[in-house]
Amino acid sequence: MDASLLRRYDEEAAPSRADWTSRLAQANQQEGTSMNKRLYFLLAFLTGCATTGLENIPLLWMPTIGMFSIGSAELAELQNARLQIAPVIDKRENAALIGQNRKEQTPRQVTTPDDVSAFVTNRMKALMVAAGLKVVDSGGTAILKTELRQFFVDETDTYQGEVILRVTLTDPDGSVLWSGLSSGAAARRGRSYRADNYYETLSDSLVGAAQQLIRNRGFRKALAGS
Repeated sequence: MDASLLRRYDEEAAPSRADWTSRLAQANQQEGTSMNKRLYFLLAFLTGCATTGLENIPLLWMPTIGMFSIGSAELAELQNARLQIAPVIDKRENAALIGQNRKEQTPRQVTTPDDVSAFVTNRMKALMVAAGLKVVDSGGTAILKTELRQFFVDETDTYQGEVILRVTLTDPDGSVLWSGLSSGAAARRGRSYRADNYYETLSDSLVGAAQQLIRNRGFRKALAGS
């Protein structure tokens, strides 16, 4: 190939190389813009989470203590009893509010969109079974009717939880066999405004309320005689 043909080839190829370089730079710029957009949306999402905090979180069961079992003598007295647990009625003013953090000037709330009364109903059934009672869905010799008066964790330097239940035990016809309050409390230290600490404190408080109910001799006597 002579010199004139080589020069013509270089002149024709030069614009192609320049065009390729331009396209590469444009692609890199677009990729960088796309990455910046992804980073922007990620930061916006994280900022939103920080702003929202612990509002509208799911309600989870995370006890750190177990339910005690009734002794053999008490179980013998209750062998013919069949406990039917009615749906818990939520009597709290704010059904969504389950806690608050008061470590700052403006308290930060802890709320849930979940059905707290259904949550407590299911957990009470499981706790009564764990204690050794016969729990049935229908045909019970006694019916446990519960009002939820308190289900809350107050966080300052520590997490302080409390669950208060108003319990009424009736026969199948509705006659009252026993009635009273049962409560449980729990406290713990931990990193501030953490969902798991609220879950554990609430769960342990509910376990405590169920244990206090089972330990009540009047309740057990009424259940045994049903």
